[in-house]
Amino acid sequence: MSRSNRSDIQNPGEKYAGITDFMFKFATRVSATFKVRWTDIKDLEDVNGNVNKAAYVRDKGVKINVKVMADNYYQSLREMYFTCEENDTLFHELSERTFTNMMTDFSKVSGRNVTPHSLKVGAVTRLYDLTHNIMDCQ
Repeated sequence: MSRSNRSDIQNPGEKYAGITDFMFKFATRVSATFKVRWTDIKDLEDVNGNVNKAAYVRDKGVKINVKVMADNYYQSLREMYFTCEENDTLFHELSERTFTNMMTDFSKVSGRNVTPHSLKVGAVTRLYDLTHNIMDCQ
């Protein structure tokens, strides 16, 4: 699709799939994911001078986790979810309850117990499999 703003996509399943992708890539809890605002994503320069985006995600009260993302991933989020307000949450058009219910429905169909928390656990498990470094997983 070559739309400049994909917020008009009629298939909400595609948008909920995007939340699943976000939660797995960044190991975020469902409650934290639905609170991330566009203003929480800022430029972050690494030691080599490369600039990427970083989402500053509030988790468990006051704890802030920094989730670094490639600029092209950020742009795809903007295309899919941005409507016109910088202070909106990324996924403001979608419902945390609906997302959780979809995961429950998927569990019934697949015969596996899949929850939103499974995405966080799966992401950390995958990272450990790749790095074998428990400190990276924290």
